[in-house]
Amino acid sequence: MPSLTDNDPGLGMTERYAVQREVIGLLDAAGDRITDYQVGTTSAPGEKLIGVNNPDHEPVLASTVCHDWLPNALGENGVALEPGQLTLTGALHAIVPMAAGDVFRAEFDRLGAMIVRAA
Repeated sequence: MPSLTDNDPGLGMTERYAVQREVIGLLDAAGDRITDYQVGTTSAPGEKLIGVNNPDHEPVLASTVCHDWLPNALGENGVALEPGQLTLTGALHAIVPMAAGDVFRAEFDRLGAMIVRAA
């Protein structure tokens, strides 16, 4: 699958979030649901590395939340999650430098593979 920016290099954040809403709508129709939202790319070095000026945000889906591991891991250290507390995950992968010609592939459950080619 070609990346969206390969097909439309001028695709801005407004359009990218519109695509995100469409994908979330399809997942919602298939029975998933949004449980929370998370903010990403919150450091100046991370923003500089990927060429943005602001953090991004995305929904957290019920199907992606690890419900059992975190409470058990915290409990082993004497910490309990209280009702209503928010749990945030970090990045799925470390931010890595990208140079012209680099190709990255990621696979997402139920969404399939995505390939990013750096221009």
